[in-house]
Amino acid sequence: MVNKRSTVGPKLLPSDPINHHVPDFRKPFSATLGLPIAPLNTAYYEGTGALYFRLSNDSNDKRIALLTCAHVVRPPPAFTDNTGMTRTNASQPKEHMVALGFGGYDRAITGMMAEAASLIRNIEVWNRQLARLSGNPERHHEVTAEVDKATRTINRLDALHRDVTKSRSIPELRTVGWALHSSPIQVSAAPLGYTEDWGLVELDPKQIDMSTFPGNKIFVGGKYSAGGFAKAMYPHHEDQGSYWLPEDSLVQASGVVSAATISNPQHLDVNGQKCLFVLKNGGTTGTTFGRANGLESVKRSYPEYVIRQADSLELAFSDAGDSGSIVVTREGKILGMVTGRAGPTDDTDVTWLTPYWWLQDQIKKHTLTPTSTR
Repeated sequence: MVNKRSTVGPKLLPSDPINHHVPDFRKPFSATLGLPIAPLNTAYYEGTGALYFRLSNDSNDKRIALLTCAHVVRPPPAFTDNTGMTRTNASQPKEHMVALGFGGYDRAITGMMAEAASLIRNIEVWNRQLARLSGNPERHHEVTAEVDKATRTINRLDALHRDVTKSRSIPELRTVGWALHSSPIQVSAAPLGYTEDWGLVELDPKQIDMSTFPGNKIFVGGKYSAGGFAKAMYPHHEDQGSYWLPEDSLVQASGVVSAATISNPQHLDVNGQKCLFVLKNGGTTGTTFGRANGLESVKRSYPEYVIRQADSLELAFSDAGDSGSIVVTREGKILGMVTGRAGPTDDTDVTWLTPYWWLQDQIKKHTLTPTSTR
């Protein structure tokens, strides 16, 4: 395969959901997790970045890598030999990675335009209401404020749209790094038999502004308000002693869910049944909530952790393009990495994870000893 040449594009956008306008629409172009990624050569095979790591404990070594699935770094249709790879020296050609791929970029642009169009329709209705509110000053003021707010949002969406279509319109301008390691995709040895499907992308330091780098924070805004987060993550009144809502729509990934905790979860669903409430942000489906009920073998001949959607109104916990997403509990403890899912034609929609307590050991075995960066 001939590697495409990378072109230095703009840095990933800073993303502060409290201080930045239209944060939901800035997020795909920022370093906030999950980061939508794809190989530059095959940008139609898309996935998601899981977690950031420093590649050394040496304070002078500033290299950062992004964990994801091996089948995201080296898609099997393009790398049929499944031998894996490790980039050990600078003379090896770089297999560049981009954020976003073709689909992710199109979704981000279309989302901006759709939101602006929706707001324009709202303004049309509000303006008709204003014509009938001349005798109600208080209500007239309230509706006028809605019109002004929507107009400002449209202007901000338009500015963001102009910026990204001007400076990030082709994949070469969205390069963020290169493949550092990709494991052969295989089932590990007995007795555990988990899927070994992980890779690392070394980030290009020119594409990251370290002064605004968010580290391992997962965006949980977008389609969910704080109230929506609370409803999904704390549905039972007896399970609200540790009630917590992220004020900035960001959940810090920290700590690891042990195998014992997965087998004996302590969260309570709406019926008072024990489960483990989890969340992720994927390149395709964005923020979704789910619940894990322990270790299962569902429609596969080898064990993995299974996640089901927490809200019956959601279509799925994950979809194509979400592979590599990190799944954490409502408190931010790391459960595992998405490796696959059952499609909507299956009786029950499920997402499969490789448990992180096992995955981190595999990374260390390959002499890659990253330390988490926040």
